[in-house]
Amino acid sequence: MKPEIKEKVENCFIYCIKAINKEGTEEEKKYIQDTFKILMQQPYQGAGSGIGHVHANYPFSERTTWEKEIQEYPLRTRTPKEYMLLFFDWANLNDKEMYEYCQQIKSSMEYNFTLQHIIENLAEIGEIEKIKEYIPLFRPDDWNENNNNQYSGYRSILRYYAKQGDSGNFFKTLKFCNSRTLPDEIAAAKALLVQTIYRENGIEGMLKICEHKKIGKKFYNAILWDLHVCQGKYNSLKKLIDQCHSIKAWLNEVDCYNETKYLVSAYYFAHKEKKEADDDFEELFERTLQIDPTIKNGVFNLRDSLLLDLAQTQQHNKDRYMRCKKAIKSNTAKRELPH
Repeated sequence: MKPEIKEKVENCFIYCIKAINKEGTEEEKKYIQDTFKILMQQPYQGAGSGIGHVHANYPFSERTTWEKEIQEYPLRTRTPKEYMLLFFDWANLNDKEMYEYCQQIKSSMEYNFTLQHIIENLAEIGEIEKIKEYIPLFRPDDWNENNNNQYSGYRSILRYYAKQGDSGNFFKTLKFCNSRTLPDEIAAAKALLVQTIYRENGIEGMLKICEHKKIGKKFYNAILWDLHVCQGKYNSLKKLIDQCHSIKAWLNEVDCYNETKYLVSAYYFAHKEKKEADDDFEELFERTLQIDPTIKNGVFNLRDSLLLDLAQTQQHNKDRYMRCKKAIKSNTAKRELPH
């Protein structure tokens, strides 16, 4: 790193802390913004560990990266905390160096967010014992001293074990994760564990882990919907349902039309993503027509929603397309289709 760049970045660490503590000046704010613009033109110095942490309201999301920030959001206005984490990442500070700045933050919320960034970086490289040293350093909320926030650190460990497919350590860690707070985060970690085990051990491994009392069959969805439907893997989904009695039984136990919903949705995504899919239109069309039109699915009923999806897979076939459009009952739904 060039000495003049290093000096600017180190100044920004100080100015960011001052701004987070509401002690900064407009001149310092401009200095931070100008330095960030300079760094955007410099070779990246970091390790690519990521920035921030998985957002509590979007548990399936990923951490952002320097590359993503400068390519997709180069002109976005950022908070002092966001700038500081970006500078941390670019300068490739280690955990101790980051914590030297972190501990100067007065607000418990901003401090804990920054500490979580440090912990997530350690989780990326499997430094679990180091994470456990930082967990007691979480501060209670300024507005609720009874909430020590340490569960956030344990959830980083939980996600690490989920990515490793280490169910033993996953369940040992789970009891420290305060499952009642932001339960979607816990569900996301469980789904990630199931997906990892499925990739490593196939369907038998997935079925076995879903028998655990802390998981359950509802996490079949992590495989069926997330890894098949949403990725347009229609043929493999169809094969999975046909060959696995447990999955087929679960789908029909949840809803007698659930299997049709999954298959049509996967068929739609397969065509949208231009992936290979057997020409099962006629069978799927007939199954969809049998759906009770009173069952809701978002804005429209389930039957009309799936017919919309099927129609969009057949824009190259006028006869099939018009059959789908004619079968749709809702005029509002029909207007979703091109004429």
